[in-house]
Amino acid sequence: HVLSAEVVLPNGNIVELPSVPKHGVGPELTQLFVGSEGTLGVITAVRVKLRKVPVKRRFSVFSFETLSHGIEAGRQIMTSGLRPSCACTTRTPLPKALKERCKQAWKA
Repeated sequence: HVLSAEVVLPNGNIVELPSVPKHGVGPELTQLFVGSEGTLGVITAVRVKLRKVPVKRRFSVFSFETLSHGIEAGRQIMTSGLRPSCACTTRTPLPKALKERCKQAWKA
């Protein structure tokens, strides 16, 4: 995870992009420059946060009766400190076979 960066802009100016707290508002410029692949400027220095590889990984699928219930569950997961690698929503009902497999996985 890139925390801050030093960037050389196309006009030659050197800019320090500061760390932005989680509660900050507006675009996170560091991530914008990292994702631009050099089109906005050349990154010459970075400060990164290294994370340990998790001891255990778990893959799960969850189904909720309404979108609101799913959003609330996602909010609770994120505020608990867990950091899922991905999450997605779909309005398409899950196939019956997938629902059954998920139920079996939770019983195990």
